Amino acid sequence: MLPLAYLLCALAGGLLLVFTLRGQQRNGESFVGAHLVTGPVAIAFGLGAILVQVAAPLPSPTANVVLGLAWPGAIVGLTILPLVAYQRHGARLTKTVMPLIVAAPFLMGHGAAIHAALPWCGAAVLTVVGLGGSHLLLAWPLQRLFRRITRRFATCQPSEWERNQADWQRAQWQQLPSDASVPMLLGHARSLAPDVRTACHARLADHPELDAGIAAALLGEHPGDALWYVTHHYPHGRARLAGPLNALLSRLRATWPKRLRKDTHPNPWTGDLIPAFDCAIAVLVAGGDTRAELGAWQQELAALPKFQKAAGELARWLQKTR
Repeated sequence: MLPLAYLLCALAGGLLLVFTLRGQQRNGESFVGAHLVTGPVAIAFGLGAILVQVAAPLPSPTANVVLGLAWPGAIVGLTILPLVAYQRHGARLTKTVMPLIVAAPFLMGHGAAIHAALPWCGAAVLTVVGLGGSHLLLAWPLQRLFRRITRRFATCQPSEWERNQADWQRAQWQQLPSDASVPMLLGHARSLAPDVRTACHARLADHPELDAGIAAALLGEHPGDALWYVTHHYPHGRARLAGPLNALLSRLRATWPKRLRKDTHPNPWTGDLIPAFDCAIAVLVAGGDTRAELGAWQQELAALPKFQKAAGELARWLQKTR
């Protein structure tokens, strides 16, 4: 087993040395996908080093366990270290330590014939690399988890712009007449001022012409507020709004597919299109018949590479509500 382990370590370690010692500063675009080259080499070297440990274990069981736990991180570290040699910072240190890392499995295997401390030195080098790689492997998901937890328990304070905007919206809300129409009220349904938002929703729910006003707003030139309100807060049965919503989707389908095909941006602007889909799905779930228009849109989006995800989402809802 030991000769095979040495062969793997020699071949993979030689490649790692070539990658590292020939390193010269490059720009970031040169490294796109570079880990696909160094990664398999690091895995081969790690496998060889593991075989060395199996064939010539350290005298201490605890040390063997610690080194065994460090192998995943060591493979990650060996994948990234050769790339550091091409950066502005850390290149000289990387070129210095890489020969020591490559020699570490050989020290573990036959270092004791020269000095009893050499196997421990080789294991220590690989353990340090493993600790560094484990940090990189765990840092990002742990940071995301920490941010999610702190965001959940932290008190979110509005920015100065949000406070100024909320004050301005309160002043605008005070100027609304007592008999304000549904479209006038919809303009405040998403206010940044919580008191305005609550009062607006209460007046909309009690408005005698709510259904007709929402239907007219959906067919108007700027249906965004109506789409959001129907999707999230409409107090009546949404199914009754299937007619105007189908008309809106049909009108959008007359122009938007052609516009999206011509747009070369990787994330094209879609205006009220996605909110219209969300609203149509909410109406469909409530029993409204928006299936035909959503099906037509699903076929349109399926032919556009940039909107495969949206097409799949529409197909999932159409299947779910069948």
